Order: sequence, then C-alpha cells, then structure tokens
Amino acid sequence: MRTHLNLGSVKPEEVSDDTVKAVAETLRNSSFLKVSEDGKMIGRTAELTKSEEVIEQLDNRTIAASPLEYDVKLEDVESFFGQFAKVNSVRLPRHVADKRLFCGTALIEFSTEEDAEKILKECIVYAGAQLELKPK
Repeated sequence: MRTHLNLGSVKPEEVSDDTVKAVAETLRNSSFLKVSEDGKMIGRTAELTKSEEVIEQLDNRTIAASPLEYDVKLEDVESFFGQFAKVNSVRLPRHVADKRLFCGTALIEFSTEEDAEKILKECIVYAGAQLELKPK
C-alpha cells in the first residue's frame, strides 16, 4: 500500500489528510470493511471464521482419489477433475516410507461441498483404472 500511494518511509502522522480521506473513501466501498467517520480506523464487518471451521469446510470440499500412477503430474490430475467441477487445488502426498515417491492417492479440493459430493457419486476412470473416490 505504501508503494502504491508513493508514501515511501513517511510516518503515519505525516500522511496528508487528503491521502487519508481518499483511502478511507475507497475502503468505504468494501463490503468486508468498516471505516470510522474520520477515516483513521478500519475494521472487519464480520469476524474471521475460526480455524477449526475453516479446516472442516476445506475437508468437506476435498476428496481422495486412488489408485493413480506413481508418475502422475499434478497438472494432469487438476485438468482431469476440472472437467467435472471447478478445482481449487490438488495435492499429491508422498509415501510414508519413502518421501521421494507419490503414494498413489491424490487429494482434490473443489470450490464447493456440493461439487465434491457430486464427484463422490460418479464412476470415474482415469488412465484405464477405475478410481476409488472417498471423502477426505
């Protein structure tokens, strides 16, 4: 933000009132932030979700798919599952005994729980193998 506003190493009390007012006016358009009347205090409109809830939501959107080839590429898995629903991320965990090797199960996070549930009901074949799909 300092760079964007060309403030460099200016101390907060040395920032001009015009700059403070311009930034405050811009931030007032946000649906996520609330700005004080004088424009000098900013806060969130809603509390952040607790980390346990975020992890639970993430787990509900993630499925485990196996067996996959040991030399499968992350991009290939992402594009394959992207045909069925929007994919947020793909993880290829390593084998417990030998961290250099992929364990054969991919963790695919979808953008919504509904997409993950829909995929779990599918009968999907990847590279000639019937995939076993499980919730994470």
